[in-house]
Amino acid sequence: MPENVTAFYGPVLEWVREYAQAPAPHTQVTIDLAYFNTATSKVLLEFFGAMQDMADAGHDVGIRWYYNQNDLDMRDAAEDYAILLSTPVEVLPKDDEGTMKG
Repeated sequence: MPENVTAFYGPVLEWVREYAQAPAPHTQVTIDLAYFNTATSKVLLEFFGAMQDMADAGHDVGIRWYYNQNDLDMRDAAEDYAILLSTPVEVLPKDDEGTMKG
């Protein structure tokens, strides 16, 4: 985990904001986190806000969030974000070896 979440994710969020101004016809986002904390959850909310803005502007946006099949907290967090968005979010399990299903 980065100590300074803002410094770590700042360039990523800046790129996402720029990309959102002229996105590809279809944007597919894959989320695959082993862990995240409260600071990272705020960054994710901002990231998903940019994805939602693109979808609201008529762009095709899809989100796939993978979680370890034994990590029900991560699954629940992904489902909570999915409720907040009108953009489709697929919440998909990975097996114990990390193989993505779906």
